[in-house]
Amino acid sequence: MDDEFEPLDKLGDVCELLDELAVRYEVHRHDEGEFSYLKDDEASIKIPNPYTDRTMFIDFQDEISLFFGKEWHEHYFLTEYYFKEFLETLSGFLKNELCSAAVFIGEERRWGGSMMSTRTEVAEKSAEEIFAALYPEETEEYRRSWTEKGAEVHFLFWDHKNDQIITY
Repeated sequence: MDDEFEPLDKLGDVCELLDELAVRYEVHRHDEGEFSYLKDDEASIKIPNPYTDRTMFIDFQDEISLFFGKEWHEHYFLTEYYFKEFLETLSGFLKNELCSAAVFIGEERRWGGSMMSTRTEVAEKSAEEIFAALYPEETEEYRRSWTEKGAEVHFLFWDHKNDQIITY
């Protein structure tokens, strides 16, 4: 596609957005300890969370990847369309309008899926309704396994004051 770009071409745009949002961040390259996995033409932005240990990372590699907490991440193709989507998602998390949603099933709390959700959805819908959007064909199976085996659903926001953990 003609609107593709090199990942590092957008590093400045992302830093500009983070500055506008008054968010503290660090830019890292491959030669630094935990970032040794990066190649010479790659970078990572680490955004320490002032409220919790849920650090956010943005990797600029063969795609742009956004990681929030331990359960949620998303990869974005290197096109203007997906970059715009990435910026909206990043801003949504940092403004506390978006959260990671993850379900853990059974006594051992085995990971059962994760997705992104909005603060409005969390306030207005049940966890079952929110996760039905992720696996609509498996909605009944999901509900049954949550009831039979037990489950814990985590809705985790940038600012933990909006977090919700629901146990079934």
